[in-house]
Amino acid sequence: MEFHINYKAAAKKAGIAAVIIAVLGGAGAWYHHSQEKAIHLQQQARTALVTAQASSRSLTLLDESAIRSITAEAIGQDETAITFKQIALMNAADARDGGKKDKERDKKDGERRDKHEKGQPRDEQRGQEPQGPQGPEARQQPDGSAPADARAPQGPDAQAPQQATHAPDFRPVYRVNCNVGDVRYRVEIDAVSGKVLRASV
Repeated sequence: MEFHINYKAAAKKAGIAAVIIAVLGGAGAWYHHSQEKAIHLQQQARTALVTAQASSRSLTLLDESAIRSITAEAIGQDETAITFKQIALMNAADARDGGKKDKERDKKDGERRDKHEKGQPRDEQRGQEPQGPQGPEARQQPDGSAPADARAPQGPDAQAPQQATHAPDFRPVYRVNCNVGDVRYRVEIDAVSGKVLRASV
């Protein structure tokens, strides 16, 4: 039995497959480039923000050349042997663990909101008195005194202590990612004093 291969059809299919692969490869490269550009723009915006905040507080920040020298000293390498991948200026209070505290706080606020929204109908189903327009402040304690939250100061000043606890401190730092050959280092440096806060391999 003889098999006849249609070379023209096979070549056409191979050509189509090559075009699809090239298009997908191009799309992947474009996406990667756009992501890198977005990250770079975010870093520029963060740097501008931290610089402006430092200026408003009359703080003088070290420049990147000083940070390179401090990094070399911190990791015990010659500066010329180091390939600096990133030198990023940021506020340590905002950036610690990639904003982990902010994410946790947002998550807790969302859970609290969900619990409150879900809990309200259940209270009514159990026959409890729904809160009126004045809320719990209208009720009295068994001894006739007003509840604790009713005695709390009202108005815009009432929120001040809560906001103060969430107000982040300002501590400008440089985060440095660099390589010496195949070894990667991460160094965190105080942007004002030049003190090395953390160094790891």
